[in-house]
Amino acid sequence: MKNKKPLMVILIIAGLVLFTAILTNPSEAKQKEILKSKLTQLSIDGGLNENLIALASSFIANLVDNTISSDNYVLFSVVKSSWENQTNVIGIGVFGNVILFSGDQFKSLSNN
Repeated sequence: MKNKKPLMVILIIAGLVLFTAILTNPSEAKQKEILKSKLTQLSIDGGLNENLIALASSFIANLVDNTISSDNYVLFSVVKSSWENQTNVIGIGVFGNVILFSGDQFKSLSNN
């Protein structure tokens, strides 16, 4: 009988990775907070002054709360943006992070 230790180690590691993915899958609220932070940072990087940043932050919070949703698939979440009867997948939430698929989609969301 062959040694089954390597297979057992691989299965344990795969199980730990899956368990970690389940535990760290960000909630919709967490995803929205991450997006608000990223959009606010885009405003700052865009050269807005402090007064406009405060106004932009309020607008961004409202925009994200009303247009962003997510579908939870246990191991990961799909982040979606809905605008004018169109829904687009803009990223995924996995291991406590939000990974955006396209900077162009992200920037167009911030311009709407």
